[in-house]
Amino acid sequence: MTSRPLKRALDPFEPPARRQARLGSSKTVAGFTLIEIVLVLVLLALAGVVVAPAIRPALDSVGAEAALRRTASFLDDARRRAVLERRVLVVHCKPGEERLVLLGEASGERAFLVPPALEIVSCRPEELRYFPQGSATGMTLLLRDRGGRERRLGVGSFTGLSRIDAAM
Repeated sequence: MTSRPLKRALDPFEPPARRQARLGSSKTVAGFTLIEIVLVLVLLALAGVVVAPAIRPALDSVGAEAALRRTASFLDDARRRAVLERRVLVVHCKPGEERLVLLGEASGERAFLVPPALEIVSCRPEELRYFPQGSATGMTLLLRDRGGRERRLGVGSFTGLSRIDAAM
Protein backbone atom coordinates (compact mmCIF):
# COMPACT_ATOMS: atom_id res chain seq x y z
CA MET A 1 0.00 0.00 0.00
CA THR A 2 1.49 3.26 -1.07
CA SER A 3 0.89 6.36 0.84
CA ARG A 4 0.58 9.72 -0.75
CA PRO A 5 1.80 12.78 1.06
CA LEU A 6 -1.04 14.83 2.49
CA LYS A 7 -1.27 18.39 1.32
CA ARG A 8 -0.66 20.73 4.16
CA ALA A 9 -3.38 23.17 4.87
CA LEU A 10 -2.53 26.83 4.71
CA ASP A 11 -1.55 28.05 8.10
CA PRO A 12 -2.56 31.68 8.64
CA PHE A 13 0.25 32.09 11.17
CA GLU A 14 2.97 30.71 8.89
CA PRO A 15 5.56 33.38 8.00
CA PRO A 16 5.22 34.58 4.36
CA ALA A 17 8.83 33.67 3.50
CA ARG A 18 8.38 30.07 4.63
CA ARG A 19 5.02 29.78 2.78
CA GLN A 20 6.61 31.06 -0.45
CA ALA A 21 9.52 28.62 -0.11
CA ARG A 22 7.12 25.73 0.51
CA LEU A 23 4.73 26.57 -2.36
CA GLY A 24 7.41 27.63 -4.78
CA SER A 25 7.76 30.97 -6.48
CA SER A 26 5.80 31.76 -9.58
CA LYS A 27 7.02 34.18 -12.22
CA THR A 28 3.66 34.48 -14.01
CA VAL A 29 1.28 37.16 -12.82
CA ALA A 30 -2.41 36.97 -13.67
CA GLY A 31 -4.34 40.14 -14.50
CA PHE A 32 -5.34 42.59 -17.22
CA THR A 33 -3.18 45.19 -18.87
CA LEU A 34 -4.13 48.84 -18.91
CA ILE A 35 -4.76 48.69 -22.66
CA GLU A 36 -7.25 45.83 -22.26
CA ILE A 37 -9.16 47.70 -19.56
CA VAL A 38 -9.28 50.92 -21.59
CA LEU A 39 -10.45 49.00 -24.67
CA VAL A 40 -13.32 47.41 -22.74
CA LEU A 41 -14.36 50.81 -21.33
CA VAL A 42 -14.35 52.36 -24.83
CA LEU A 43 -16.51 49.52 -26.16
CA LEU A 44 -18.98 49.93 -23.29
CA ALA A 45 -19.18 53.69 -23.92
CA LEU A 46 -19.86 53.13 -27.63
CA ALA A 47 -22.57 50.61 -26.82
CA GLY A 48 -24.17 53.12 -24.45
CA VAL A 49 -24.16 55.83 -27.12
CA VAL A 50 -25.84 53.51 -29.63
CA VAL A 51 -28.41 52.01 -27.23
CA ALA A 52 -29.48 55.14 -25.29
CA PRO A 53 -31.51 56.82 -28.08
CA ALA A 54 -33.25 53.53 -28.84
CA ILE A 55 -34.57 53.03 -25.29
CA ARG A 56 -35.34 56.68 -24.48
CA PRO A 57 -38.95 56.62 -25.82
CA ALA A 58 -39.66 53.45 -23.86
CA LEU A 59 -38.38 55.05 -20.65
CA ASP A 60 -40.51 58.16 -21.26
CA SER A 61 -43.57 55.97 -21.84
CA VAL A 62 -42.96 54.06 -18.61
CA GLY A 63 -42.57 57.34 -16.71
CA ALA A 64 -45.83 58.69 -18.13
CA GLU A 65 -47.64 55.46 -17.25
CA ALA A 66 -46.36 55.66 -13.66
CA ALA A 67 -47.47 59.31 -13.42
CA LEU A 68 -50.91 58.35 -14.75
CA ARG A 69 -51.22 55.59 -12.14
CA ARG A 70 -50.22 58.01 -9.36
CA THR A 71 -52.95 60.41 -10.50
CA ALA A 72 -55.51 57.58 -10.54
CA SER A 73 -54.32 56.54 -7.09
CA PHE A 74 -54.95 60.07 -5.77
CA LEU A 75 -58.53 59.95 -7.06
CA ASP A 76 -59.13 56.47 -5.62
CA ASP A 77 -57.76 57.66 -2.29
CA ALA A 78 -60.19 60.60 -2.33
CA ARG A 79 -63.07 58.13 -2.81
CA ARG A 80 -61.78 55.97 0.05
CA ARG A 81 -61.59 59.01 2.33
CA ALA A 82 -65.15 60.05 1.46
CA VAL A 83 -66.41 56.59 2.44
CA LEU A 84 -64.35 56.36 5.63
CA GLU A 85 -65.13 59.89 6.81
CA ARG A 86 -68.79 59.59 5.73
CA ARG A 87 -68.80 62.96 4.03
CA VAL A 88 -68.93 64.46 0.56
CA LEU A 89 -65.49 65.30 -0.80
CA VAL A 90 -64.91 67.49 -3.85
CA VAL A 91 -61.97 67.33 -6.26
CA HIS A 92 -61.36 70.46 -8.33
CA CYS A 93 -59.33 70.08 -11.50
CA LYS A 94 -57.06 73.02 -12.31
CA PRO A 95 -55.57 72.42 -15.79
CA GLY A 96 -53.56 75.64 -15.93
CA GLU A 97 -51.88 74.87 -12.62
CA GLU A 98 -51.39 71.14 -13.36
CA ARG A 99 -52.99 70.10 -10.09
CA LEU A 100 -56.02 68.52 -8.48
CA VAL A 101 -57.36 69.94 -5.22
CA LEU A 102 -59.29 67.87 -2.69
CA LEU A 103 -61.77 69.86 -0.58
CA GLY A 104 -64.07 68.89 2.26
CA GLU A 105 -61.62 66.91 4.40
CA ALA A 106 -61.54 67.42 8.13
CA SER A 107 -57.88 68.46 7.78
CA GLY A 108 -58.70 71.06 5.10
CA GLU A 109 -57.58 71.37 1.49
CA ARG A 110 -55.15 68.89 -0.04
CA ALA A 111 -53.47 69.48 -3.41
CA PHE A 112 -52.02 66.90 -5.78
CA LEU A 113 -49.53 68.13 -8.35
CA VAL A 114 -49.72 66.14 -11.56
CA PRO A 115 -46.25 64.61 -12.08
CA PRO A 116 -44.03 66.44 -14.58
CA ALA A 117 -44.23 63.57 -17.08
CA LEU A 118 -47.86 64.61 -17.78
CA GLU A 119 -49.86 67.76 -18.34
CA ILE A 120 -53.60 68.22 -17.94
CA VAL A 121 -55.22 68.97 -21.30
CA SER A 122 -58.82 69.04 -20.10
CA CYS A 123 -61.17 68.01 -17.30
CA ARG A 124 -64.86 67.39 -17.88
CA PRO A 125 -66.46 68.49 -15.63
CA GLU A 126 -63.91 70.49 -13.64
CA GLU A 127 -65.46 69.41 -10.35
CA LEU A 128 -65.84 65.84 -9.11
CA ARG A 129 -67.87 64.93 -6.05
CA TYR A 130 -67.37 61.73 -4.06
CA PHE A 131 -70.28 60.63 -1.90
CA PRO A 132 -70.16 58.66 1.39
CA GLN A 133 -71.58 55.49 -0.22
CA GLY A 134 -68.67 55.44 -2.73
CA SER A 135 -70.34 56.81 -5.84
CA ALA A 136 -69.25 59.99 -7.62
CA THR A 137 -70.48 62.52 -10.15
CA GLY A 138 -67.97 61.24 -12.72
CA MET A 139 -65.10 62.95 -14.49
CA THR A 140 -62.84 62.50 -17.49
CA LEU A 141 -59.29 63.82 -17.41
CA LEU A 142 -57.35 64.09 -20.64
CA LEU A 143 -53.60 64.05 -19.99
CA ARG A 144 -50.70 64.45 -22.43
CA ASP A 145 -47.19 63.07 -21.98
CA ARG A 146 -43.94 64.64 -23.24
CA GLY A 147 -44.12 62.62 -26.43
CA GLY A 148 -47.49 64.17 -27.30
CA ARG A 149 -49.53 61.01 -26.62
CA GLU A 150 -52.82 61.67 -24.91
CA ARG A 151 -54.14 59.41 -22.20
CA ARG A 152 -57.60 59.38 -20.69
CA LEU A 153 -58.34 58.88 -17.00
CA GLY A 154 -61.98 58.45 -16.14
CA VAL A 155 -63.90 58.26 -12.87
CA GLY A 156 -67.08 56.23 -13.03
CA SER A 157 -70.21 57.79 -11.60
CA PHE A 158 -71.68 54.53 -10.30
CA THR A 159 -68.62 53.05 -8.58
CA GLY A 160 -66.51 56.19 -8.14
CA LEU A 161 -63.43 54.22 -9.16
CA SER A 162 -60.86 55.57 -11.57
CA ARG A 163 -60.02 53.76 -14.79
CA ILE A 164 -57.21 54.32 -17.26
CA ASP A 165 -58.29 54.12 -20.88
CA ALA A 166 -55.95 53.09 -23.68
CA ALA A 167 -53.47 55.64 -24.98
CA MET A 168 -54.82 57.71 -27.83
